[in-house]
Amino acid sequence: MYGKTTEMDIRNRRHAFVMLPLLCVAPGAWALEASITGVPDEVEGNIQDYLQNIDAEQYTKVRLEGEIRSRTQEAMRVYGYYEPEVSIERVTDERVRLDIEPGPQVEIEILSINVDGDASNDPPFQQAIENFPLEEGDALRHAPWEQLRGQFSGLAIERGYFDWGFTDRRMEVRPYLQSARLYMDFDSGPATNLVKHSSPVVILN
Repeated sequence: MYGKTTEMDIRNRRHAFVMLPLLCVAPGAWALEASITGVPDEVEGNIQDYLQNIDAEQYTKVRLEGEIRSRTQEAMRVYGYYEPEVSIERVTDERVRLDIEPGPQVEIEILSINVDGDASNDPPFQQAIENFPLEEGDALRHAPWEQLRGQFSGLAIERGYFDWGFTDRRMEVRPYLQSARLYMDFDSGPATNLVKHSSPVVILN
């Protein structure tokens, strides 16, 4: 079995990355514009993506603020911010100002990634684990975790593992402790003859 399994007790210190569907705004509708302060540029950009298709004309003041706050919080979770404080000021009917106190980022307390089956000795799977950019103690980001899941799935199909599956795939987030535990166990099953007998091609002149 090839894998990377580590544990660390964080003393001082939720799930799949989900993007909202992009909807077309009807002609004449008031597409919401937002100015945002208090967060890094990449987080601000993601919040803007989540807010860009809100049609302010379709909401009451209370419902609009609730929708803005909900989408802002969702956009920030993928960067590990699970408990931001969001102040919303309605500047005009179609423009708002967000002042955000992001709070602490959730940090990875436990990171466990394992590959079982014949793929445990297959170099592309080993390379995928070695290239995974997050380690214990790093701020949680959802995107690399989902990308690794997609890599394992794609490699299994590409390399002829027909009985592959995830025996465990969890992201346990504890915002009140600012900690997360990530588990991914992938079982490729047996390799096909194509994978077993693949070797470099040598051309003789």
